[in-house]
Amino acid sequence: GHRPRIVPGGGCRAFTPTLREVRWPENFRPGAIEKYDGSTDLEEFLNVYSMVLYAAGADDNALANYIPAALKGSARSWLVHLPPRSSSSWEYLWQQFIANFQGTYKHHAIEND
Repeated sequence: GHRPRIVPGGGCRAFTPTLREVRWPENFRPGAIEKYDGSTDLEEFLNVYSMVLYAAGADDNALANYIPAALKGSARSWLVHLPPRSSSSWEYLWQQFIANFQGTYKHHAIEND
């Protein structure tokens, strides 16, 4: 069998180098995840996303590094434009997500307060 691959240096520039170190599970095949674009319930998306990835054997670092593949539109733009090295953990990224997108799908506006 193969050893878990560690992929240094790739990934999202918003993540710290530590967060970018991923051990992808062998035969990593997460199930289908409906991509999040900012128009649906964020917490529901994050809960389904994490459940699917944990079921596929992912750890928190893998969850963070796979998230760009599960985003589209304004949600992906938001992630890409986060300050470099601003996210050090999946939990912190989750909190940033909630802070930015919470409630947006109800009134379709991003509030800056």
